[in-house]
Parts: sequence; C-alpha cells; structure tokens
Amino acid sequence: MGEVVQFKPRPDDYARALRQIKRLWAEGEVEFVPYAQKRMKERNLLPSDARDIIRLGRIVGHSKGDEYWRYEVRGKLLDGGSASLIVEIAGPLLIINFYPANRRRI
Repeated sequence: MGEVVQFKPRPDDYARALRQIKRLWAEGEVEFVPYAQKRMKERNLLPSDARDIIRLGRIVGHSKGDEYWRYEVRGKLLDGGSASLIVEIAGPLLIINFYPANRRRI
C-alpha cells in the first residue's frame, strides 16, 4: 500500500478559504484580537460591519503570517464605503485587523 499523506489546501484557493471563514463566523468561532479591537474603535467600525464583510465580501489577497495564512476580505459597509478585514484561520477565526479599504494591503 502507498504512503498516506495529509492533504494541505492551497492558500490561493479563495473559494475554499471563504467558505471556511463564513462557516467559522456562523458557528461563533471568532476572536477579535486586541489590536483589531483597538483599530475598530479608532475607526468607528463595528462587529456588525465585520459580519457584513464576511457575509457579502470577497477575498482579495493573502500572505503568510507568523503561523497561519492571512486573508484580506473586502466588502461594502452600510454607509456605502468599503472596508477590509485581515483574518487568520487558526482553529477559530482570528480577526487580526479591520480598516477602511485602500488604506493598506496585507
């Protein structure tokens, strides 16, 4: 018999990553890290904005964090603007940063 190898999803498979991000959000497996909480407060962004971005947004980029892949999810806000979330899938969904779109890239 052949050797069993673990399947490692490709980080650029955005459809799969977005499905996993949405599933973790729906299951409540989400943590806003302290840095993201601070930035949200400074930028007048709410958890409901993050919900809308995850629900209706799309992944526009990825990069390698310290341990996990990071994804930039961009979407519209209710006020008509747009914003991005930087997230890591690390067991739970970690919200790393949250900012109005076009301010920085990952």
